[in-house]
Amino acid sequence: MKKRILMMGLILAYIISTPLLSFGARGSERVTRNGTRFCRWVLNVLGIKVIVRGSPKRGMLVANHQSYIDILSILSLFPCRFVTFTEMAHTIGVGLITKLSQTLFVHRSRPSLVRKDIAHLESELVKGIPFVFFPEGGSFDGSALQPFKSSLFESAIKTETPIQPVCLRYIEINGEPVTLKNRDQIFYHGEMNLVRQLIGILNLRSVTVEAVFSPIIEVSGKSRKEVAQLSREEIAQNFAAVSI
Repeated sequence: MKKRILMMGLILAYIISTPLLSFGARGSERVTRNGTRFCRWVLNVLGIKVIVRGSPKRGMLVANHQSYIDILSILSLFPCRFVTFTEMAHTIGVGLITKLSQTLFVHRSRPSLVRKDIAHLESELVKGIPFVFFPEGGSFDGSALQPFKSSLFESAIKTETPIQPVCLRYIEINGEPVTLKNRDQIFYHGEMNLVRQLIGILNLRSVTVEAVFSPIIEVSGKSRKEVAQLSREEIAQNFAAVSI
């Protein structure tokens, strides 16, 4: 009960403070920094420990995707913005948080709007704003790394923004190794109920996740499919499938 009250207080504080910080020439920077502070507090309340391997750089980050904890973990490390599908904007509760955190939404199935979304992303990248996206196109159960979709890599190529792959590995839940038996306490996939799972995460005592940062990939002279494949190969080297 105490954990739930603390979480409600943090979320309310974030919802109130973020619009107030958004005004002025440096409003966007203040909002992203506020998001980082918020995520650090949330992880502390939830008992989630993020272990960093490698050296995080600035640019465009790409990561494998298994849980909503992925987003909290990355944003807790440094101020950044995320790219996701428009459906997320309409998800109850989570949608409001993503809008406040200046997430850039991309239309999944309307090519004319996708082109506009990507052009918007390019205009933000040239400002030096770090962006993060999940090229698998969704969150999965941790049993295998999925193929990477390449469309958003085009924005990095056009703006000459280097790519940094980061592999997220879930090590322990409540002090026990992550297995097929307990993974659904944190992984979100298939037809799972989002609200039910988020409530379940509140009931966990601890979670340990590793963020393994690979070297920067320079995009000059490469196609988007080539960059997507190189990024996947880097993440695959550190990916640990849940198989027992």
